[in-house]
Amino acid sequence: MACISRKSVSSDIYPRCNLLRTRVRSARHGHGGQTILCRGNCGQPESLVHILQSCWITHDARCARHNRVARELAKRLRRLGYTVFEELRAPTSTSFIKPDLIAVRERRATVIDVSIVSDGRGVTVWNEKKQKYGADEFSLAIISALRAIGCDVDFLVHQPMIISYRGICFPQSAKAVIGLGLSKVTVSDLCLLAIVGSLRTYDTFMRGTWR
Repeated sequence: MACISRKSVSSDIYPRCNLLRTRVRSARHGHGGQTILCRGNCGQPESLVHILQSCWITHDARCARHNRVARELAKRLRRLGYTVFEELRAPTSTSFIKPDLIAVRERRATVIDVSIVSDGRGVTVWNEKKQKYGADEFSLAIISALRAIGCDVDFLVHQPMIISYRGICFPQSAKAVIGLGLSKVTVSDLCLLAIVGSLRTYDTFMRGTWR
């Protein structure tokens, strides 16, 4: 992972503490007299969650945040001897699926989809991902796609990697990747990447809406 400065690390507490300035926060702390609606003209309240998770202005920055976490996870798994496929396209009966990562070792495949979520969404997203990729059709599609490129597997499991935008790893996700052989330090590094990505997303919003 690229070196992160102390200044950056000290700034990483801001998303956790809700200290980043938004119109909703300003109104809550008595700085009224102005609209709380998003400066991006979304028609939604300009909260930290909106900026970091859904505003159209931050779409590309959110994708970059997700991709940095996924790429780092792939790199760490490769160091452990896994063959890792990134966004392997697996055709289905109606379309295709493209999980973020498929880590293969000793004929066992682990499908990992990375999600950076808002507070309280961990359980919901975990269940959605497990249900989606655990469906027989999708599991068979992934196995077939792997075999088509010469990678035979006997066993396939689905382990979503879910981290909040504040850098808190969903407990089941942490347990799952540690079970793959990754260290707790690696989990912390991935969480830090998510936080730094959130700060960059916020900066993107502020630059994009500055007047």
